[in-house]
Amino acid sequence: MTTHDIPNDDLGEWGEAQFRALCAASGLVANKAERDKMGWDFLVELPPSGTLPLDQRPNGLRCRVQIKTQWQTEGSRFKMSLSAAERLAKDPGPSFILLLSAKRPDEGSDPELVECHLIHVLGINLERVLKRLREAAADTQAAPLNEQTISYSGSTAGEKLAITGSAIRDALTRTCGADPHVYIEMKKQQLTELGYTQGRYQLDTTISANNIDEFVEMMLGLRPLSVDTLKTFDVRFGTLVPANHVPTGDNVTFLIQPKAAACTIRVRSKSLTPPAVFQGEVVVPVHPRIPNEYMRMLVKAKFFSLDLRATGETAFKFELPNLMSAELDLEGWRNHLRLMELLGSTDIYFDIQSARPSTPISTLTPHQTTPLPQEPWLAPMADIVRRSEALLTYAGGRGKLTTLATLAESADSIWRAHVSMLEPTSLPPQTFETSDTRAPESLLPSCDTDFLCADYAPVAGVMLAYAYRITMRPERSGEGRLWRQVDINPELLESIDATAEAFAAFVARAKAQTGLTNTIARLFGDDAGARHGQAASPDEPQP
Repeated sequence: MTTHDIPNDDLGEWGEAQFRALCAASGLVANKAERDKMGWDFLVELPPSGTLPLDQRPNGLRCRVQIKTQWQTEGSRFKMSLSAAERLAKDPGPSFILLLSAKRPDEGSDPELVECHLIHVLGINLERVLKRLREAAADTQAAPLNEQTISYSGSTAGEKLAITGSAIRDALTRTCGADPHVYIEMKKQQLTELGYTQGRYQLDTTISANNIDEFVEMMLGLRPLSVDTLKTFDVRFGTLVPANHVPTGDNVTFLIQPKAAACTIRVRSKSLTPPAVFQGEVVVPVHPRIPNEYMRMLVKAKFFSLDLRATGETAFKFELPNLMSAELDLEGWRNHLRLMELLGSTDIYFDIQSARPSTPISTLTPHQTTPLPQEPWLAPMADIVRRSEALLTYAGGRGKLTTLATLAESADSIWRAHVSMLEPTSLPPQTFETSDTRAPESLLPSCDTDFLCADYAPVAGVMLAYAYRITMRPERSGEGRLWRQVDINPELLESIDATAEAFAAFVARAKAQTGLTNTIARLFGDDAGARHGQAASPDEPQP
Protein backbone atom coordinates (compact mmCIF):
# COMPACT_ATOMS: atom_id res chain seq x y z
CA MET A 1 0.00 0.00 0.00
CA THR A 2 1.39 3.42 -0.91
CA THR A 3 1.28 6.69 1.00
CA HIS A 4 0.81 10.15 -0.37
CA ASP A 5 2.15 13.55 0.72
CA ILE A 6 0.08 16.60 1.51
CA PRO A 7 1.60 20.00 0.57
CA ASN A 8 3.11 21.85 3.52
CA ASP A 9 0.55 24.65 3.40
CA ASP A 10 -2.28 22.12 3.45
CA LEU A 11 -0.58 20.18 6.24
CA GLY A 12 -0.35 23.41 8.24
CA GLU A 13 -4.04 24.15 7.72
CA TRP A 14 -4.88 20.58 8.75
CA GLY A 15 -2.78 20.93 11.93
CA GLU A 16 -4.45 24.22 12.87
CA ALA A 17 -7.87 22.57 12.36
CA GLN A 18 -6.83 19.76 14.69
CA PHE A 19 -5.76 22.31 17.29
CA ARG A 20 -9.07 24.17 17.06
CA ALA A 21 -10.91 20.90 17.57
CA LEU A 22 -8.81 20.03 20.62
CA CYS A 23 -9.44 23.48 22.10
CA ALA A 24 -13.18 23.23 21.53
CA ALA A 25 -13.24 19.85 23.23
CA SER A 26 -11.62 21.26 26.41
CA GLY A 27 -13.32 24.64 26.81
CA LEU A 28 -10.48 26.68 25.32
CA VAL A 29 -11.36 29.50 22.92
CA ALA A 30 -8.90 29.56 19.98
CA ASN A 31 -9.15 32.90 18.16
CA LYS A 32 -7.48 32.54 14.76
CA ALA A 33 -5.32 35.37 13.43
CA GLU A 34 -6.69 36.44 10.06
CA ARG A 35 -3.16 36.98 8.75
CA ASP A 36 -0.20 35.37 10.47
CA LYS A 37 2.01 38.44 10.32
CA MET A 38 2.70 38.81 14.03
CA GLY A 39 4.37 35.47 14.74
CA TRP A 40 1.37 33.66 16.19
CA ASP A 41 -1.61 31.70 14.82
CA PHE A 42 -4.06 31.73 17.72
CA LEU A 43 -4.95 33.82 20.74
CA VAL A 44 -6.12 31.17 23.20
CA GLU A 45 -8.39 32.12 26.08
CA LEU A 46 -10.06 30.44 29.04
CA PRO A 47 -13.20 31.93 30.60
CA PRO A 48 -12.84 33.52 34.06
CA SER A 49 -13.23 31.12 36.98
CA GLY A 50 -12.88 31.01 40.75
CA THR A 51 -14.90 31.92 43.82
CA LEU A 52 -13.89 35.59 44.17
CA PRO A 53 -16.56 38.31 43.85
CA LEU A 54 -17.16 39.36 40.27
CA ASP A 55 -15.43 42.75 40.71
CA GLN A 56 -12.27 41.04 42.04
CA ARG A 57 -12.12 38.05 39.70
CA PRO A 58 -9.20 38.21 37.23
CA ASN A 59 -9.57 37.41 33.56
CA GLY A 60 -8.97 33.85 32.53
CA LEU A 61 -5.89 32.49 30.81
CA ARG A 62 -4.85 34.34 27.65
CA CYS A 63 -1.81 33.35 25.59
CA ARG A 64 -0.46 33.33 22.04
CA VAL A 65 0.18 30.02 20.33
CA GLN A 66 2.08 29.33 17.09
CA ILE A 67 1.18 25.97 15.50
CA LYS A 68 3.88 23.99 13.71
CA THR A 69 2.82 20.77 11.97
CA GLN A 70 5.24 18.33 10.34
CA TRP A 71 5.52 14.68 9.36
CA GLN A 72 6.71 12.27 12.00
CA THR A 73 9.62 11.10 9.85
CA GLU A 74 11.16 14.57 9.99
CA GLY A 75 11.93 14.21 13.68
CA SER A 76 11.03 16.75 16.33
CA ARG A 77 13.21 19.71 15.15
CA PHE A 78 11.55 22.51 13.20
CA LYS A 79 12.47 25.96 11.89
CA MET A 80 10.72 29.31 12.00
CA SER A 81 11.72 32.76 10.77
CA LEU A 82 13.64 34.90 13.22
CA SER A 83 11.19 37.76 12.65
CA ALA A 84 8.26 35.55 13.74
CA ALA A 85 10.25 34.29 16.73
CA GLU A 86 10.99 37.90 17.73
CA ARG A 87 7.34 38.94 17.72
CA LEU A 88 6.31 35.80 19.60
CA ALA A 89 9.09 36.18 22.18
CA LYS A 90 8.61 39.89 22.87
CA ASP A 91 4.90 39.78 23.55
CA PRO A 92 4.48 40.70 27.23
CA GLY A 93 2.10 37.80 27.84
CA PRO A 94 2.60 34.01 27.64
CA SER A 95 3.72 32.70 24.24
CA PHE A 96 3.97 29.08 23.07
CA ILE A 97 4.85 26.98 20.06
CA LEU A 98 2.78 23.82 19.70
CA LEU A 99 4.57 21.22 17.57
CA LEU A 100 2.22 18.60 16.07
CA SER A 101 3.71 15.51 14.44
CA ALA A 102 1.52 13.59 11.99
CA LYS A 103 1.84 10.10 10.52
CA ARG A 104 1.89 10.04 6.74
CA PRO A 105 -1.47 8.62 5.54
CA ASP A 106 -1.96 5.66 3.29
CA GLU A 107 -3.45 6.32 -0.10
CA GLY A 108 -7.05 7.37 0.37
CA SER A 109 -6.66 8.02 4.13
CA ASP A 110 -6.25 11.12 6.31
CA PRO A 111 -3.14 12.03 8.37
CA GLU A 112 -3.06 10.97 12.00
CA LEU A 113 -1.62 12.99 14.91
CA VAL A 114 0.97 10.90 16.76
CA GLU A 115 2.94 13.40 18.92
CA CYS A 116 2.38 16.78 20.56
CA HIS A 117 5.07 19.00 22.14
CA LEU A 118 4.43 22.34 23.87
CA ILE A 119 7.36 24.79 23.81
CA HIS A 120 7.16 27.67 26.27
CA VAL A 121 8.95 30.80 24.98
CA LEU A 122 10.46 31.74 28.33
CA GLY A 123 13.73 31.09 30.13
CA ILE A 124 16.31 29.35 27.95
CA ASN A 125 13.95 29.31 24.92
CA LEU A 126 13.45 33.06 25.20
CA GLU A 127 17.19 33.53 25.76
CA ARG A 128 17.98 31.78 22.45
CA VAL A 129 15.77 34.22 20.54
CA LEU A 130 17.28 37.26 22.26
CA LYS A 131 20.81 36.01 21.63
CA ARG A 132 20.13 35.51 17.92
CA LEU A 133 18.61 38.99 17.70
CA ARG A 134 21.68 40.50 19.41
CA GLU A 135 23.99 38.70 16.96
CA ALA A 136 21.93 39.95 14.03
CA ALA A 137 22.10 43.53 15.36
CA ALA A 138 25.89 43.34 15.62
CA ASP A 139 26.39 41.84 12.14
CA THR A 140 26.11 44.63 9.58
CA GLN A 141 26.16 42.03 6.76
CA ALA A 142 23.35 39.91 8.20
CA ALA A 143 20.28 39.09 6.09
CA PRO A 144 16.89 40.58 7.10
CA LEU A 145 15.22 38.84 10.04
CA ASN A 146 12.50 37.33 7.85
CA GLU A 147 15.22 35.59 5.84
CA GLN A 148 16.95 34.13 8.91
CA THR A 149 15.66 31.11 10.79
CA ILE A 150 15.86 29.68 14.29
CA SER A 151 15.22 26.04 15.09
CA TYR A 152 13.93 24.19 18.13
CA SER A 153 13.64 20.55 19.05
CA GLY A 154 10.28 19.70 20.52
CA SER A 155 11.73 16.83 22.54
CA THR A 156 14.46 18.95 24.23
CA ALA A 157 12.96 22.46 24.30
CA GLY A 158 9.37 21.46 25.01
CA GLU A 159 7.06 19.23 27.04
CA LYS A 160 5.49 16.16 25.47
CA LEU A 161 1.71 16.08 25.95
CA ALA A 162 -1.04 13.59 25.36
CA ILE A 163 -2.95 14.47 22.19
CA THR A 164 -6.06 15.65 24.04
CA GLY A 165 -7.62 19.03 24.58
CA SER A 166 -7.58 18.60 28.35
CA ALA A 167 -3.82 17.87 28.33
CA ILE A 168 -3.17 21.07 26.36
CA ARG A 169 -5.49 23.11 28.60
CA ASP A 170 -3.91 21.78 31.81
CA ALA A 171 -0.38 22.43 30.53
CA LEU A 172 -1.20 26.02 29.52
CA THR A 173 -2.95 26.72 32.82
CA ARG A 174 -0.14 25.23 34.92
CA THR A 175 2.63 26.99 33.01
CA CYS A 176 1.05 30.46 33.01
CA GLY A 177 -0.05 30.46 36.65
CA ALA A 178 -3.15 31.92 38.25
CA ASP A 179 -2.20 35.62 38.15
CA PRO A 180 -1.47 37.08 34.70
CA HIS A 181 0.13 40.19 36.26
CA VAL A 182 2.75 38.09 38.04
CA TYR A 183 3.60 36.33 34.80
CA ILE A 184 3.90 39.58 32.86
CA GLU A 185 6.31 41.03 35.46
CA MET A 186 8.44 37.88 35.35
CA LYS A 187 8.66 37.93 31.56
CA LYS A 188 9.37 41.65 31.54
CA GLN A 189 12.32 41.05 33.85
CA GLN A 190 13.68 38.28 31.62
CA LEU A 191 13.33 40.41 28.49
CA THR A 192 15.31 43.14 30.24
CA GLU A 193 17.99 41.12 32.04
CA LEU A 194 18.75 37.91 30.13
CA GLY A 195 22.24 37.95 28.63
CA TYR A 196 23.70 40.62 30.93
CA THR A 197 26.13 38.69 33.12
CA GLN A 198 29.07 41.01 33.93
CA GLY A 199 27.87 44.56 33.62
CA ARG A 200 25.73 46.01 30.87
CA TYR A 201 28.05 48.54 29.26
CA GLN A 202 31.60 48.55 27.99
CA LEU A 203 33.70 51.66 27.54
CA ASP A 204 36.45 51.84 24.92
CA THR A 205 38.71 54.84 25.27
CA THR A 206 42.26 56.08 24.90
CA ILE A 207 43.84 57.37 28.11
CA SER A 208 46.78 59.77 27.99
CA ALA A 209 49.17 60.66 30.81
CA ASN A 210 52.21 62.91 30.97
CA ASN A 211 54.23 60.27 32.82
CA ILE A 212 53.98 56.87 34.47
CA ASP A 213 53.25 58.37 37.91
CA GLU A 214 50.18 60.17 36.56
CA PHE A 215 48.98 56.96 34.93
CA VAL A 216 49.38 55.00 38.17
CA GLU A 217 47.38 57.66 40.04
CA MET A 218 44.62 57.36 37.44
CA MET A 219 44.55 53.59 37.95
CA LEU A 220 44.35 54.08 41.72
CA GLY A 221 41.46 56.53 41.38
CA LEU A 222 43.50 59.42 42.76
CA ARG A 223 43.03 61.63 39.69
CA PRO A 224 40.47 61.72 36.84
CA LEU A 225 41.23 60.05 33.52
CA SER A 226 42.53 62.13 30.64
CA VAL A 227 40.38 60.74 27.79
CA ASP A 228 41.19 61.27 24.10
CA THR A 229 38.58 59.06 22.38
CA LEU A 230 35.46 57.51 23.78
CA LYS A 231 33.06 54.81 22.60
CA THR A 232 30.36 53.06 24.61
CA PHE A 233 28.82 49.66 23.88
CA ASP A 234 25.91 47.65 25.19
CA VAL A 235 27.22 44.14 25.96
CA ARG A 236 24.68 41.31 25.88
CA PHE A 237 25.44 37.62 25.45
CA GLY A 238 29.05 38.71 25.01
CA THR A 239 28.15 40.65 21.82
CA LEU A 240 28.68 44.39 21.57
CA VAL A 241 26.45 46.94 19.85
CA PRO A 242 27.12 50.71 19.95
CA ALA A 243 25.36 52.65 22.72
CA ASN A 244 25.34 56.44 22.46
CA HIS A 245 25.34 57.08 26.22
CA VAL A 246 28.10 59.69 25.96
CA PRO A 247 27.46 61.75 22.79
CA THR A 248 30.49 63.01 20.92
CA GLY A 249 31.54 66.47 22.07
CA ASP A 250 30.16 66.14 25.62
CA ASN A 251 32.50 67.21 28.43
CA VAL A 252 32.83 64.08 30.58
CA THR A 253 35.05 63.31 33.55
CA PHE A 254 35.87 59.69 34.39
CA LEU A 255 37.34 58.39 37.61
CA ILE A 256 38.38 54.76 38.04
CA GLN A 257 37.16 53.05 41.20
CA PRO A 258 39.49 50.07 41.61
CA LYS A 259 38.29 47.03 43.51
CA ALA A 260 39.44 47.09 47.13
CA ALA A 261 40.31 44.20 49.44
CA ALA A 262 39.31 44.36 53.11
CA CYS A 263 42.09 44.54 55.68
CA THR A 264 42.78 45.14 59.36
CA ILE A 265 45.16 47.96 60.32
CA ARG A 266 46.92 47.95 63.70
CA VAL A 267 48.89 51.03 64.68
CA ARG A 268 51.50 50.45 67.40
CA SER A 269 54.46 52.02 69.09
CA LYS A 270 57.66 50.03 69.49
CA SER A 271 57.10 49.78 73.22
CA LEU A 272 54.55 47.27 74.53
CA THR A 273 51.36 49.34 74.50
CA PRO A 274 47.81 48.66 73.23
CA PRO A 275 47.43 49.24 69.46
CA ALA A 276 44.81 51.30 67.69
CA VAL A 277 42.82 48.91 65.48
CA PHE A 278 40.89 49.84 62.34
CA GLN A 279 39.05 48.10 59.53
CA GLY A 280 40.15 49.36 56.14
CA GLU A 281 40.81 48.37 52.57
CA VAL A 282 43.79 47.85 50.30
CA VAL A 283 43.75 49.19 46.74
CA VAL A 284 46.28 48.41 44.00
CA PRO A 285 46.38 49.75 40.40
CA VAL A 286 44.03 47.90 38.06
CA HIS A 287 46.41 47.89 35.06
CA PRO A 288 48.62 44.76 34.82
CA ARG A 289 51.48 46.34 32.81
CA ILE A 290 52.68 48.91 35.30
CA PRO A 291 56.43 48.35 35.85
CA ASN A 292 57.26 46.96 39.28
CA GLU A 293 59.39 49.96 40.22
CA TYR A 294 56.35 52.26 39.80
CA MET A 295 53.85 50.12 41.69
CA ARG A 296 51.89 51.74 44.50
CA MET A 297 49.39 50.50 47.06
CA LEU A 298 46.83 52.50 49.02
CA VAL A 299 45.75 51.43 52.49
CA LYS A 300 42.65 53.38 53.47
CA ALA A 301 40.64 53.69 56.67
CA LYS A 302 37.79 56.11 57.30
CA PHE A 303 39.91 59.07 58.41
CA PHE A 304 43.44 58.24 57.28
CA SER A 305 45.33 56.59 54.44
CA LEU A 306 48.77 55.22 53.64
CA ASP A 307 50.31 55.57 50.18
CA LEU A 308 52.96 52.86 49.74
CA ARG A 309 55.48 53.02 46.88
CA ALA A 310 57.75 50.31 45.51
CA THR A 311 60.71 52.57 46.33
CA GLY A 312 59.99 52.06 50.04
CA GLU A 313 58.55 55.53 50.66
CA THR A 314 55.32 55.67 52.66
CA ALA A 315 53.14 58.77 52.88
CA PHE A 316 50.54 59.16 55.65
CA LYS A 317 47.45 61.37 55.42
CA PHE A 318 45.20 62.08 58.41
CA GLU A 319 41.83 63.85 58.04
CA LEU A 320 41.70 65.40 61.51
CA PRO A 321 38.98 68.05 60.87
CA ASN A 322 36.58 65.41 59.53
CA LEU A 323 37.30 63.17 62.52
CA MET A 324 36.60 65.90 65.06
CA SER A 325 33.09 66.47 63.66
CA ALA A 326 32.27 62.77 63.18
CA GLU A 327 29.91 60.52 65.12
CA LEU A 328 31.56 57.27 66.25
CA ASP A 329 30.88 54.56 68.77
CA LEU A 330 33.07 54.39 71.86
CA GLU A 331 35.34 51.73 70.36
CA GLY A 332 35.90 53.99 67.37
CA TRP A 333 36.78 56.96 69.57
CA ARG A 334 39.10 54.83 71.68
CA ASN A 335 41.05 53.72 68.61
CA HIS A 336 41.18 57.14 66.97
CA LEU A 337 42.29 58.90 70.15
CA ARG A 338 44.93 56.22 70.61
CA LEU A 339 46.07 56.85 67.02
CA MET A 340 46.39 60.57 67.75
CA GLU A 341 48.52 59.77 70.80
CA LEU A 342 50.76 57.50 68.72
CA LEU A 343 51.11 60.14 66.02
CA GLY A 344 52.60 62.41 68.63
CA SER A 345 55.92 60.62 68.23
CA THR A 346 58.01 59.08 65.46
CA ASP A 347 58.05 55.77 67.36
CA ILE A 348 55.14 54.32 65.35
CA TYR A 349 54.53 51.55 62.86
CA PHE A 350 51.59 49.93 61.10
CA ASP A 351 50.63 46.25 60.82
CA ILE A 352 48.40 45.58 57.80
CA GLN A 353 46.73 42.22 57.39
CA SER A 354 44.42 41.23 54.55
CA ALA A 355 41.05 39.70 55.39
CA ARG A 356 42.22 36.59 53.52
CA PRO A 357 43.79 34.20 56.07
CA SER A 358 46.55 33.16 53.66
CA THR A 359 47.86 36.73 53.26
CA PRO A 360 50.73 37.52 55.66
CA ILE A 361 51.00 40.66 57.78
CA SER A 362 52.91 43.58 56.28
CA THR A 363 54.73 45.87 58.69
CA LEU A 364 55.79 49.36 57.69
CA THR A 365 56.83 52.66 59.19
CA PRO A 366 55.28 55.74 57.52
CA HIS A 367 57.37 58.75 56.61
CA GLN A 368 56.47 61.27 59.30
CA THR A 369 58.72 64.32 59.50
CA THR A 370 56.55 66.30 61.95
CA PRO A 371 54.78 64.50 64.82
CA LEU A 372 51.15 65.47 65.42
CA PRO A 373 50.94 68.10 68.19
CA GLN A 374 49.51 66.61 71.39
CA GLU A 375 46.55 68.72 72.44
CA PRO A 376 46.06 69.08 76.24
CA TRP A 377 42.56 67.57 76.01
CA LEU A 378 43.70 64.38 74.25
CA ALA A 379 44.74 62.29 77.29
CA PRO A 380 41.73 63.35 79.44
CA MET A 381 39.29 62.52 76.62
CA ALA A 382 40.93 59.12 76.08
CA ASP A 383 40.44 58.51 79.80
CA ILE A 384 36.74 59.51 79.61
CA VAL A 385 36.20 57.13 76.69
CA ARG A 386 37.81 54.32 78.71
CA ARG A 387 35.60 55.07 81.71
CA SER A 388 32.49 55.26 79.49
CA GLU A 389 33.15 51.83 78.01
CA ALA A 390 33.67 50.35 81.48
CA LEU A 391 30.40 51.83 82.81
CA LEU A 392 28.37 50.55 79.87
CA THR A 393 29.94 47.10 80.23
CA TYR A 394 28.95 46.85 83.88
CA ALA A 395 25.47 48.23 83.15
CA GLY A 396 24.96 45.64 80.40
CA GLY A 397 24.30 48.35 77.83
CA ARG A 398 25.81 49.54 74.60
CA GLY A 399 26.51 53.11 73.64
CA LYS A 400 25.27 54.87 70.52
CA LEU A 401 27.14 56.95 67.98
CA THR A 402 28.33 60.17 69.57
CA THR A 403 30.55 63.15 68.88
CA LEU A 404 33.65 63.93 70.89
CA ALA A 405 32.08 67.27 71.91
CA THR A 406 29.08 65.46 73.43
CA LEU A 407 31.37 63.18 75.43
CA ALA A 408 33.29 66.24 76.63
CA GLU A 409 30.06 67.87 77.88
CA SER A 410 29.36 64.81 80.05
CA ALA A 411 32.97 64.25 81.12
CA ASP A 412 32.49 65.29 84.79
CA SER A 413 29.36 63.16 85.20
CA ILE A 414 31.05 60.16 83.55
CA TRP A 415 34.15 60.53 85.75
CA ARG A 416 32.10 60.71 88.96
CA ALA A 417 29.93 57.72 87.98
CA HIS A 418 33.00 55.64 87.17
CA VAL A 419 34.92 56.33 90.35
CA SER A 420 31.80 55.98 92.50
CA MET A 421 30.99 52.53 91.14
CA LEU A 422 34.33 51.07 90.01
CA GLU A 423 37.01 53.02 91.93
CA PRO A 424 35.17 54.19 95.07
CA THR A 425 38.31 54.45 97.18
CA SER A 426 39.65 57.15 94.84
CA LEU A 427 36.56 59.34 95.32
CA PRO A 428 37.33 62.40 97.48
CA PRO A 429 35.74 62.00 100.96
CA GLN A 430 32.35 63.64 101.27
CA THR A 431 31.06 65.79 104.14
CA PHE A 432 27.84 67.58 104.89
CA GLU A 433 26.10 69.24 107.85
CA THR A 434 22.66 68.65 109.33
CA SER A 435 20.80 70.37 112.13
CA ASP A 436 17.47 70.18 113.86
CA THR A 437 17.00 72.78 116.58
CA ARG A 438 13.67 71.25 117.50
CA ALA A 439 15.11 67.88 118.60
CA PRO A 440 16.83 67.38 121.97
CA GLU A 441 20.53 66.70 121.69
CA SER A 442 19.97 63.20 123.04
CA LEU A 443 17.85 62.36 119.97
CA LEU A 444 20.43 63.51 117.40
CA PRO A 445 22.38 60.56 115.91
CA SER A 446 25.77 59.99 117.46
CA CYS A 447 26.90 56.78 115.71
CA ASP A 448 27.92 55.83 112.14
CA THR A 449 24.96 56.02 109.75
CA ASP A 450 24.53 54.61 106.22
CA PHE A 451 23.18 56.81 103.44
CA LEU A 452 22.12 55.89 99.91
CA CYS A 453 23.63 58.22 97.31
CA ALA A 454 21.99 58.23 93.85
CA ASP A 455 23.16 60.04 90.72
CA TYR A 456 23.11 59.73 86.92
CA ALA A 457 25.35 60.29 83.93
CA PRO A 458 24.64 60.48 80.18
CA VAL A 459 27.14 58.14 78.48
CA ALA A 460 27.26 57.94 74.65
CA GLY A 461 23.52 58.39 74.21
CA VAL A 462 22.61 56.14 77.16
CA MET A 463 21.41 57.47 80.52
CA LEU A 464 23.06 55.54 83.36
CA ALA A 465 21.72 55.75 86.91
CA TYR A 466 23.82 54.54 89.83
CA ALA A 467 23.59 54.26 93.59
CA TYR A 468 26.16 53.58 96.28
CA ARG A 469 26.12 53.15 100.06
CA ILE A 470 28.14 55.71 102.00
CA THR A 471 28.81 55.38 105.74
CA MET A 472 29.05 58.74 107.53
CA ARG A 473 30.30 59.50 111.07
CA PRO A 474 28.72 62.50 112.86
CA GLU A 475 30.59 65.13 114.86
CA ARG A 476 29.16 67.91 117.02
CA SER A 477 29.06 71.16 115.00
CA GLY A 478 27.27 74.04 116.70
CA GLU A 479 23.60 73.13 116.99
CA GLY A 480 23.86 70.30 114.45
CA ARG A 481 26.19 67.62 113.18
CA LEU A 482 29.08 67.52 110.71
CA TRP A 483 29.07 64.22 108.84
CA ARG A 484 32.34 62.75 107.55
CA GLN A 485 32.67 59.82 105.18
CA VAL A 486 34.26 56.69 106.64
CA ASP A 487 33.28 54.07 104.00
CA ILE A 488 31.71 53.74 100.52
CA ASN A 489 30.33 50.69 98.66
CA PRO A 490 28.69 50.49 95.18
CA GLU A 491 25.14 49.10 95.11
CA LEU A 492 23.33 49.49 91.77
CA LEU A 493 24.14 50.55 88.17
CA GLU A 494 21.68 50.38 85.27
CA SER A 495 20.46 52.22 82.17
CA ILE A 496 17.20 54.17 82.41
CA ASP A 497 15.05 56.44 80.28
CA ALA A 498 16.29 60.02 80.33
CA THR A 499 13.36 61.35 82.41
CA ALA A 500 12.88 62.55 85.99
CA GLU A 501 10.23 59.87 86.50
CA ALA A 502 12.60 57.07 85.45
CA PHE A 503 15.32 58.37 87.80
CA ALA A 504 12.83 58.62 90.71
CA ALA A 505 11.78 55.02 90.04
CA PHE A 506 15.45 53.96 90.05
CA VAL A 507 15.99 55.65 93.45
CA ALA A 508 12.94 53.85 94.82
CA ARG A 509 14.26 50.49 93.60
CA ALA A 510 17.67 51.19 95.11
CA LYS A 511 16.11 52.07 98.49
CA ALA A 512 14.01 48.89 98.44
CA GLN A 513 16.98 46.73 97.45
CA THR A 514 19.35 48.15 100.09
CA GLY A 515 16.81 48.84 102.86
CA LEU A 516 18.27 52.33 103.31
CA THR A 517 15.94 55.22 104.05
CA ASN A 518 18.44 58.08 104.29
CA THR A 519 19.13 59.25 100.73
CA ILE A 520 21.24 61.81 98.94
CA ALA A 521 20.02 62.20 95.35
CA ARG A 522 20.72 64.82 92.72
CA LEU A 523 17.68 66.44 91.18
CA PHE A 524 17.22 65.14 87.62
CA GLY A 525 18.21 67.81 85.11
CA ASP A 526 20.59 69.55 87.56
CA ASP A 527 23.44 69.77 85.06
CA ALA A 528 25.28 72.33 87.15
CA GLY A 529 25.43 69.84 90.00
CA ALA A 530 26.94 67.28 87.63
CA ARG A 531 29.60 69.71 86.48
CA HIS A 532 30.60 70.77 89.99
CA GLY A 533 30.16 67.50 91.87
CA GLN A 534 27.28 68.85 94.00
CA ALA A 535 24.28 66.94 95.30
CA ALA A 536 20.89 67.86 96.67
CA SER A 537 20.48 68.21 100.46
CA PRO A 538 20.27 64.83 102.18
CA ASP A 539 17.34 63.58 104.16
CA GLU A 540 17.73 64.15 107.90
CA PRO A 541 18.98 60.80 109.27
CA GLN A 542 16.63 59.10 111.69
CA PRO A 543 17.85 58.27 115.25
